[in-house]
Amino acid sequence: MKKVWIIIFLGLLIYGFSLFNGFVWDDEVVFQNSISPFDSTYYRPVTSVIRSTIYNIFGPRPFFFHFFQLIFHIVTAVFIYYLFKRFFKETLSLILALIFLVHPANVEAVSFASAMQEVLFTLTGLTGLYLFISSKNLSIAKIFLSTVILLIALLMKETAIVFFVLVFCYLFLFKKNKQNVLINYSILIVILLMTYLLVRISGGNLYIHGQGLFPIMRVSFITRLMNIPLIIKYYLGMFFFPINLAIAQHWVIKLPSFINFFLPLILEVLLFLTAVIYSLKKKDKIFAFFFLWF
Repeated sequence: MKKVWIIIFLGLLIYGFSLFNGFVWDDEVVFQNSISPFDSTYYRPVTSVIRSTIYNIFGPRPFFFHFFQLIFHIVTAVFIYYLFKRFFKETLSLILALIFLVHPANVEAVSFASAMQEVLFTLTGLTGLYLFISSKNLSIAKIFLSTVILLIALLMKETAIVFFVLVFCYLFLFKKNKQNVLINYSILIVILLMTYLLVRISGGNLYIHGQGLFPIMRVSFITRLMNIPLIIKYYLGMFFFPINLAIAQHWVIKLPSFINFFLPLILEVLLFLTAVIYSLKKKDKIFAFFFLWF
């Protein structure tokens, strides 16, 4: 419990001053006028409901949006600590949780009220993942409950789809001898994701090519794929050297070159193959799981 208090104390110490910040950028449009749970460019109904609930109770006061966002972030760090304890020693788990807590890349998600969906889907997705990892006997009821929680995370932000993949990887690596668990989970996610997709289609909430504020949102699918190696390089660099951070990235690569496409692609493929070979050779399931996560 002492380590949990360390996480809470550092979270409040580092981000506490953000509670007194005002609204900025998108916040001024989103929160300074009356908002409805259904007023959103994206199909993120759970996020919209939470935002509108805070607004309807506390009004357009920045403090309360920042407060709940900070609480969600700290609770997420605590969840990470307990989740990592399932695989690592307590000290290492604490260090990893603190890195997540204080990493500069997370400042926007904590301090920018319009980015509340980031902390919401992360916390909810980790909750679903933790239920899978912490349960010794995964009954159909537990699988259903945990998967529904993952679906709720998906209704907060589309990026939560990664948690469905992480759970599948975990079950494949650590519950391989219990094929019924993997089969039940696979069937359930197919049903839920198909339902989710049908609801989005029926509601007209599908991305339309050419729309969006940022340049990457207005280019073709092929051009987006071409940008993936450099995007991965950017995020790896940001993780280890978090300098010159910005709230938005407006660069996009339209013509591949050795520096901006082939070199990053070659290095990343080599890194991936090295990790795969190491995992297979050492039969290190924990390394394989967290490499896929990372």
